[in-house]
Formats: sequence, C-alpha cells, structure tokens
Amino acid sequence: MRACFYPLPLIIALLFAACGSPTGSPTPSALGQTLTAEDGTFSFQYPTGWYAQVISGQVTIANNQTAAENSFPTPGQFVARMFTGPISAVAGLTDQSTPTEVLQRFAESLGDLQFGAPADLTIGPYPAARVEGSSPEGQGIILALNLGGGHYGIVSAVSAPGEMAQYEPTLLSILATLQYQPPSSTAATLDASR
Repeated sequence: MRACFYPLPLIIALLFAACGSPTGSPTPSALGQTLTAEDGTFSFQYPTGWYAQVISGQVTIANNQTAAENSFPTPGQFVARMFTGPISAVAGLTDQSTPTEVLQRFAESLGDLQFGAPADLTIGPYPAARVEGSSPEGQGIILALNLGGGHYGIVSAVSAPGEMAQYEPTLLSILATLQYQPPSSTAATLDASR
C-alpha cells in the first residue's frame, strides 16, 4: 500500500460528496470487526455491520456500504477517510510538527471553506488535534493523529448537517484501536498543495 496525503480541499470535496446510512452510534464494545492493511502497516477495529476498505492507500470507514458510495450525505449517513504517511513530505512541516500545526497547515489550502480553531486531544495512544466545519451539504471534522516517527494519519469525516455528534464518538473509538507500523520503505509523496 502506498500511503499519501491529498490536498485538503480535495479531501473535503470527497467527504461532502460521500456519506452513508443509519445504524446508530455503537459503543466501543461493539467494535466487532477488524481491518488489516495487506502490507501490515495498520489495523483497526470497527463496528459490526459497518463498512471499511482500503483502496490505493485511502481507508474508508462508513456506517454501511451505501454511505461510502453516496454522492451527498443525507440524514443518517456517515463516512470517514484516512490517509497516512510521513508529514515531512508536506511543505512547511517537519517530523517535530504538532497535530495542531499540521491542521493549521492544511487549513491554509481551504480557500472559502471555514473551520474553527484546532483543539488538542488524545486518541488512544496518539496525540491529536481536531477541527470542525460545516456547509449546507454536511458537517465535517478533520483529525490529525501523530502516529510517531514523523508519520501522521489525517482523518476527514462527514455527516448530514447536525449529525456529527451522533457518529464522532464511534469514530474516536475506532481510531483508538489503530495499530500503526510505518512501511519499511517510504515512497509516499505528501503534498498539501496538490
């Protein structure tokens, strides 16, 4: 699997264009399925009945397959996408960049999209930061997880307007189970301006 970061406007556009259908927000104990990358770089648990896949280095997690394939979020739909890789490949960032600095850097490329100020948090063992934004089409969050060794996970999630609070606890529970091992050779290209 070749991990890469895509520009934030592309991520936001994809997220506001792709969401899913209702099954509620399960508790952490309901994380009954596991997804493991073919190359063994990561694994995580996710809710029974939800949908997860990896295609070309992008992880998609949705509350069902229809959610992952829909063009626009409708009530009860939720999808998250994650990219991983070395953060130093993004211009202006280094292995020592904090999660807040990572989100601020990506926010510079948002143009007209408006997000609040990043907030620090911890997700499982990972220092992280979170920023939230919304549009008439959906409500979104972006998370930056410091996976160690200069590697980051950038997670973007979207729901129908006003529904993120229903799904975010489940997403955080999923991410708390993330086990990450950097690839032995990093051929990834990270570019926040593409």
